[in-house]
Amino acid sequence: MNKEIESFISNEREIALYKLEMLQALSGKRYKERLILKEKEFINYKFEDLNIDSLSEMRKAVMLFRVDKASFSLKYEKKDIREAGAPASLKNISDLNSKILYLTDLFLDIVNIHIQKLNFVDNEYLKGYYKNKYCYASIEEALSEEGVIAAKHRARIQIMLFSLARYIFDTTKKASKKIESGDLTVAEFLKESKVLDTIFDNCYSNIFCYYNESIEQLPDILKDSRGENRFIGSIYPLKNICNLKDEPFVFRRYLDKDRDILSKTGRPIKKKYTARAYSLDTGISRVGNENIELLYCDLYSSRGNCITGILDKSFYNLSSGSEYTKALSTKPIWEIRESELSEELKREVFKLIGTESVPMNDSILSKDSSVINLINNNCTGTLEIDKSISKILVAATRSESEKIVEAKKYIDLLINSLNKEYMNNFTYSTSVDLKSAKDRKTKVREIIGRIFNEQR
Repeated sequence: MNKEIESFISNEREIALYKLEMLQALSGKRYKERLILKEKEFINYKFEDLNIDSLSEMRKAVMLFRVDKASFSLKYEKKDIREAGAPASLKNISDLNSKILYLTDLFLDIVNIHIQKLNFVDNEYLKGYYKNKYCYASIEEALSEEGVIAAKHRARIQIMLFSLARYIFDTTKKASKKIESGDLTVAEFLKESKVLDTIFDNCYSNIFCYYNESIEQLPDILKDSRGENRFIGSIYPLKNICNLKDEPFVFRRYLDKDRDILSKTGRPIKKKYTARAYSLDTGISRVGNENIELLYCDLYSSRGNCITGILDKSFYNLSSGSEYTKALSTKPIWEIRESELSEELKREVFKLIGTESVPMNDSILSKDSSVINLINNNCTGTLEIDKSISKILVAATRSESEKIVEAKKYIDLLINSLNKEYMNNFTYSTSVDLKSAKDRKTKVREIIGRIFNEQR
């Protein structure tokens, strides 16, 4: 690969890093997590390994990667796909092992350092939090006697930390088992590597994965240690909505029949009501303006397929006539990627949207008028949930929900910090190491200026 192409790829990564910094600075935007994931995927992708020796062709490849990943894979990764069943190289295994060791050490650090040091003496966050929250005259006064409210706040953070550590450990262990099996393929290496590279992005929605188990296990782990907290056992476990009612849980279309999801040409009608066309009504009534936070979700269909990956990450209020109930929707169908679905799950999705009877159908969306009409007019498709193995976790009470959300702020800060450290260790380094977004902005302007001049 010539230097001109290498410089172009480096410049594109520099621009992506700037975008990433801007996105991480945003707060409370629902699309933030998805866009951050896209930029990280771009930064980590090995464009250098593509069999491209023309700058103009590399420009086309980078553009296609951003706008249509499926078409990019088909055009530029065809050879790699054919060879995906080949054994992983020693370098592949070494790279994966490096990530596994790093994350294993991190798991131990969270348990042995972060949780242990979560007290007034060692933790600057708690010092500032309690001084501001409870108006202590001094840090010394705060340290002298930890009240019940303060101790329970600390306990919730410790529980979340241990749950986070368990999630990191279990995710890493799965990748480690793949290596130990001795028959890791190229395809499996790419899959496991991506799982580890996105582990911190997924942490935000998996902080509460082991929350209830952590309440039970943590007191024994912290006994007679500096992090001991006698109030851990008094924290309310999370409720699993799936266990609250006997009625079946079923995803179905709640969008009015006279509203279309797709235009006549097959383009998505991107409105909020069409994005939430297929939903599950939890039956939980909205009371006033209360905010019930969806803390963790892991759903399986009645056929045993995990559907968590095609779901939205939060509740919305569904009108059911005289009242509103909390509902959970699938992602907009135009955002569901067929390549990420197993054949069995794909058939269940087709049944939900009404296209299961279309012969030789392999895509959710289509420009075929008959498929468009089926999706727009179908209101009887369903996808039933197996409640016995599914979880939709929420706080036990409204007040507990508010306290959990407050405690979670500390965990979010930690995940963001750990994510940056991981990226510094395992993402591509760029030609210039810029620390501030302001400096990077100047650098990006210079790059874009050069690209513009080159294309004139």
